[in-house]
Amino acid sequence: MICTNCNHSISDDFEFCPKCGIKISREYEQVQLENVNNPDTPKHKLRSIRNYKFTSKNIILASVIVILLVLGSVLAYVKFFTIEAKAKEVVNGYLKASQTGASTVPFTRIDSNISDFINVLDYEYISVKGSKQKPKKANLTQEIWERSFKDEYPTFTEFAEAMIEVYKRKGGGKLEGMTLNSVEVTTGEMYDEITLLYNLELTNRLGEKVYKKVEFVVDSNDPFDTLEITKIYYD
Repeated sequence: MICTNCNHSISDDFEFCPKCGIKISREYEQVQLENVNNPDTPKHKLRSIRNYKFTSKNIILASVIVILLVLGSVLAYVKFFTIEAKAKEVVNGYLKASQTGASTVPFTRIDSNISDFINVLDYEYISVKGSKQKPKKANLTQEIWERSFKDEYPTFTEFAEAMIEVYKRKGGGKLEGMTLNSVEVTTGEMYDEITLLYNLELTNRLGEKVYKKVEFVVDSNDPFDTLEITKIYYD
């Protein structure tokens, strides 16, 4: 409605005008409705009354739009940007490549030694079986020292000790394993590991359809935080 004193647009449930402070008469609301249907009502007053109605509707419409945008953003985030969504994209890409005979290298870790499926007919994502964060580890090898650090550190031992100190300053530096030619140490960073469960429709050696539940382990434990398949389990 419109304040009779200052013409300020106000909500129907206000008892006082928030602009001028005058008490609002409930009778005025009925007068406004009558004015709309009265051909003698001045045009400027009709515009004021109608503009208020449009303003109220616009506020409600804008609120609905904002709510829908927020919900849409949340759904888009869940669908495309969560660790589950990204891991699904990797596994789906791997399975599509298996179906078409394309290379699966972009979806698997180089040192994972995964045996590819060559007879995938169809697949269906079921759920997340597990998800966790693990400490990243660096494998300091004699090959890395000889290729990039030999001029700076006279021996491999000195190189390894220096790198361990660097990782300690980052919150890591914990020794995880050691051989004559390599040292494994935590870096102080974490990586994501998630296990996804799928239903796969395959063919066996006799050409018969078989169905398997398959677990794909996907993690980001590489220098560029790239999600890749590292293990595959099935019955």
